[in-house]
Amino acid sequence: MTDMSASNISMGAPAVIPRFVKDDHLGHLPLFFEPRQENMTTSFGDADAAVCTWIVCATCKTGWPDQAVFGALAPSLYLANRDVVYGRLVQGKARPGRSAPFLLDDPNPAEDDLARQLVARIARRGRDGKLVVDLDALAVGNVEEKF
Repeated sequence: MTDMSASNISMGAPAVIPRFVKDDHLGHLPLFFEPRQENMTTSFGDADAAVCTWIVCATCKTGWPDQAVFGALAPSLYLANRDVVYGRLVQGKARPGRSAPFLLDDPNPAEDDLARQLVARIARRGRDGKLVVDLDALAVGNVEEKF
């Protein structure tokens, strides 16, 4: 076996890509950035997903880039035809033999203000017309009290 430590080759295990887990954010206020419909092949077969450039939880002040959302929540995101879709994450009623679907409830006025302030703070339109999200902006100016 050749020792490559003397060369300029960087080696290592693959990166772990964090993902948005809906169960962890029930009752929270997630914001889904630029959701678009995309058909994907999963272990359960082909399914339409809402592929988002970012999901940012206003409650946790955390974000996840490049996320695919499946299930009943997906069409409500990509059919909204909005740059950012948000609401309080809840679960509906389960049908027999199925798990309860995740849904977005309409935000109350305070949540609506919070979402709009958050987007104004962390998002801007890039030269290519797409939204650029800067999560570091959450840490600027003692945002903890505001968000």
